[in-house]
Amino acid sequence: DERQLQLQSQAPPISLKDVSNSLRARIIHVAPITNELSYDVIGKLRTMTDALSLDPQGFVREFDQKGNVHLKRWTDTHVLELIDLYKSSLNEIKMVTGLTDLKLAMKKIQNYGARIVVVTKGTEGSTLLFEGTFYEVLACKPRVIRDFTGAGDAYIGAFLAEFIQEKDPVWCSCVGSAVASFVVESVGPAVFGETKEIYKRAAGIYEKGLERLE
Repeated sequence: DERQLQLQSQAPPISLKDVSNSLRARIIHVAPITNELSYDVIGKLRTMTDALSLDPQGFVREFDQKGNVHLKRWTDTHVLELIDLYKSSLNEIKMVTGLTDLKLAMKKIQNYGARIVVVTKGTEGSTLLFEGTFYEVLACKPRVIRDFTGAGDAYIGAFLAEFIQEKDPVWCSCVGSAVASFVVESVGPAVFGETKEIYKRAAGIYEKGLERLE
């Protein structure tokens, strides 16, 4: 489920003046695409929300002359001290931490201050760390797989929608998995699933039991 990405055109960086001083939100999710967000901008967003979530995808990308995307190490990790929730893919967390052992990498992220760490692994599900415990969350099975694009974004969007309602983070992960499974059934962000359908798929993996790892 690895994609080949190519940059066609790069937008300018997002500046402090681009962020409205009147912005207030219960949760803000930061998900750079091409390293367009600075520490100062993210720091400003931190003051405007109760919880700050990060997907570091844009910080671990570099582009060759043809615009092809490759992963790189991200060493300027001060941003991790600002966040409450972290979500990335398995390959991305390796680039952020420099560690290949998943549990050690997730613990390293949490040591910066994040209360919840989520790593998505495509068809192998996701791993969740909170309150010192690891959980293996199954991937919901889609009817058909047409395009993986946007699955990770759909996952964290659904996760956060449940999280702001103070739901159990394990349940939040199951809902994230369910929404992602609907997204991959079509090309592009065309299908997200109805609420009833989403909860049915989420309950299916929640009720099967989750592997708890000490």
